[in-house]
Amino acid sequence: MVHAGWTLQELVAPSEPLFLSSSREVIGSKRELTTLVETISGVDCEALLREKPLNRFRMAKHFSWAAQRQTTRIEDRAYSLLGIFGTNMPILYGKDLFDQK
Repeated sequence: MVHAGWTLQELVAPSEPLFLSSSREVIGSKRELTTLVETISGVDCEALLREKPLNRFRMAKHFSWAAQRQTTRIEDRAYSLLGIFGTNMPILYGKDLFDQK
């Protein structure tokens, strides 16, 4: 199963985010869709619902959340890992760091 490149912040931080279809119709809230979101994202429902602090999950669990992330841009994949590992870094979105032109 391929997991979207959602950041952990996007899944955990909002207390009641709404999920929308591609036609912008409401599918449901995080609470209503917790089991489905857990299945798709791999992020435990206790983390999604903030029932257990993220630092209480083993690092191996954090790695499992990151393992199947796929994105169209490498920057998006890196950004999706920030929340999972509690990392800060400057965002240079769209910049080719190796371009010496």
